[in-house]
Amino acid sequence: MRRSRALLLLAAYLICRAALGAALNPLDNGPDEAAHVEYVRAIAHDPTARATGVESRQLPTYYLLAAIPWRLTDGASEPTRIFAVRLLSALCGAATLALIWLAALVLWPGRMAPAATAAGMALAPGHLFLLGSVSNDPLATTLASGSFLAALQLWVGGPGPARSRWSAAWMLMSAGALLVKPTALPVVAGAAAGLVYRFRRPVWAHWSARLVLLAAAVAAVAGNVYLAAQEPTSGALPALARFWPMAVLRAPVAYIGNGGLAESFRTWWYGYDYLVRWPVMVEALLAVSAGLLTVAVTAGLALRGLPRAGWGSGGLAVPGIVWWCAASQVAFLLARYGLGDVLRIEMGGAAQAKAFFAGIAPLALLWSAGLVAAGAQLRLPEREVARGALAWL
Repeated sequence: MRRSRALLLLAAYLICRAALGAALNPLDNGPDEAAHVEYVRAIAHDPTARATGVESRQLPTYYLLAAIPWRLTDGASEPTRIFAVRLLSALCGAATLALIWLAALVLWPGRMAPAATAAGMALAPGHLFLLGSVSNDPLATTLASGSFLAALQLWVGGPGPARSRWSAAWMLMSAGALLVKPTALPVVAGAAAGLVYRFRRPVWAHWSARLVLLAAAVAAVAGNVYLAAQEPTSGALPALARFWPMAVLRAPVAYIGNGGLAESFRTWWYGYDYLVRWPVMVEALLAVSAGLLTVAVTAGLALRGLPRAGWGSGGLAVPGIVWWCAASQVAFLLARYGLGDVLRIEMGGAAQAKAFFAGIAPLALLWSAGLVAAGAQLRLPEREVARGALAWL
């Protein structure tokens, strides 16, 4: 009962906070919100319609769902209709929080404080700001988090009667996430790579699995060669195939040197609304406090030797699949930013914190494990760490 009550309180706070943002944020204030609203408006009246704005390349999955509250508010003012669609984002955020909570309890059964700390990552200010806008990112994040939870169950459970159910859930959630927004691919691919590595012996024992893996590798190489032979100006994929090695090498330097890292940090923690300008002293205090917590998490992960499992009763084991998924999402953002730098394309959107949100579940688990480990160095109980983190958020 205590567990469910704590989860309900966190989810209720998130919904209220996101709904408040949905009511108070000016129209078109969210990331590319005007283009998302245009797409919703078009598809609500014609399911085969496509938007013409900056979101015209997006898949229609989210917009078909968002068209439901739009049509249900026929006759209302446009702000009212947009508010109704924004609430869909808020509900997706609550689902994401619950999935992070469940993933934490899969890893650390019975330890409610670290689960609450991890779920608190859904309350990150940049995430809450996104949940108060019309966007396909919250739905993609929810489905990607569900995919991660299923993959985590497969990892910790191993072979057994429940494996087929979790395998089906993983494939279903992964497909749903990719059909909403392909930028969820890194966390899905990271989970797939991690599971193949963990179960490499039983997988490799079957000739059919070896054939599938070999065919996938050949297809990837052949596809890259074919696309690289096309004119880079003909589309994003030919450009990626041609320049990805250079982009990978350039990405870390460009991301740090060109301000991508600073923008990601700001938009995640306190600079999420570009219409808001904090006083210098306030922004400095916010930056320092967020920076100190980030350093604490990093130090905690390093000092406790993660991802090695178990160091007595106080440690939080973090299995490899969490690292696979988190690293894949971070690598995607870096590579995308590096490609923009190589092609001299403005990649401000890629530098924003929302590029991390598809991998928020594994990142939240690392956040919790790092904070608990740092708190242990200061002799702080897990419950006090959770209270402090949630109060700060």
